[in-house]
Amino acid sequence: MTGHSPVALPSSTEPTARESAAALRAGRVSAVELAERALRRIREDGRAAQPVDAWAAVAAEDVVLSAAAEVDRDLRRGVDLHPLAGIPYGVKDLLDTADLPTEAGSARWRGRRP
Repeated sequence: MTGHSPVALPSSTEPTARESAAALRAGRVSAVELAERALRRIREDGRAAQPVDAWAAVAAEDVVLSAAAEVDRDLRRGVDLHPLAGIPYGVKDLLDTADLPTEAGSARWRGRRP
């Protein structure tokens, strides 16, 4: 122990990725609804008095919703998708991604696009 007190994390009423995936496969929620919820939470955090500021970049909303709609279509057609297909997620900006900056949190790499 370093003498630091443990940080109390707030309880979450948000479902886990596993719970969300099960609800998606069971038709209780759509990938579009999950994407909209994630985008809304990101926007709400940006307006908070003390925002977490956890997102270096967010994909364009129309791109996110279009990808989610494609997952919904594939599920309706019975396509066997990856277990996490349709589940919103974040990627640390250390990994090169298409159409988003990869800055590694560094001023030196600000604006870098692979």
